[in-house]
Amino acid sequence: MFLNNCTATLRGLTVADASASTDGGAIAAQSATVYLASSAILDTAAQDGGAVWLSASELTVVDTSINRADASRDGGGLYVDGSSTVDGATLTVATTTAGGAGGSVWTAGSFTMRAGF
Repeated sequence: MFLNNCTATLRGLTVADASASTDGGAIAAQSATVYLASSAILDTAAQDGGAVWLSASELTVVDTSINRADASRDGGGLYVDGSSTVDGATLTVATTTAGGAGGSVWTAGSFTMRAGF
């Protein structure tokens, strides 16, 4: 799912066995505001951000898990770039891998992470 310059509310979402050839195996967000609640991301893969890729975006996460995500380069679970904020009230990131840096989370630029990790 590619979210560009928008606001999205995703509730009760399950993404399983998904992949992307470049960014964000489940979700890629560019200049977006994303609210993700009561969701699960399982068995996903991408070059960067095996589960979620963010650039200049805000992600708020409640009661959500990321499991078995793989990035061939950076950010097995989350890849966060360019003035992004992640607010993870109850976010679980487990069993994620990266071929480069950040098995769970990779960040660059201005980045804020709050709560629950």
